[in-house]
Amino acid sequence: MKQSILILCIVACCVGVAGAQSTPRELGVRISSVDFSGNNVFNLVYKKQKAENRYSRWRAAFGNIGYNNFNDEDNVDFNVGAFYGIEKRRALSDRFTFNHGWEFGGNIGLNFNEANGGYQFGLAAGYVLGIQYNPAKPFFINLETIPGARLNFSDFSSGEDNLVVQGNIGFSSLAAVTLGFRF
Repeated sequence: MKQSILILCIVACCVGVAGAQSTPRELGVRISSVDFSGNNVFNLVYKKQKAENRYSRWRAAFGNIGYNNFNDEDNVDFNVGAFYGIEKRRALSDRFTFNHGWEFGGNIGLNFNEANGGYQFGLAAGYVLGIQYNPAKPFFINLETIPGARLNFSDFSSGEDNLVVQGNIGFSSLAAVTLGFRF
């Protein structure tokens, strides 16, 4: 019995030490627009350290998710996206870092009502530029912008094939704030 308890304690200590030395990760909520009419854009950001001052970055975007009933007609719309990139960091001081790196991804949007519906599909590539502040050990605040290019395909018509292709070069978000923690 004593041997079982001793083995269990040794295994628990080894698991605790291994967990303490695991790869640093970050998780945060990114807000790039606040609009009280419902057109808010919230992102979940997950980062995993790959090497010293180098992180893999995954971002899931959620925006314009809604339902309304106008003139007795149901309307449902949503837009979601996923992005991936490599983020490099350079220390500016003990609490500040400069973050930069490429990010690639896409999004899809759907709109349905009783009369018609449609879709929008987009591809994007951008370069992340940001400043990260580390106020306390597990927490961080990040301010960033992503200049880049986007290509959108959309068809919102009433039964006719009207594919619209648009491209733009600019900022996917002029300024975004991320609030998160490390684990």
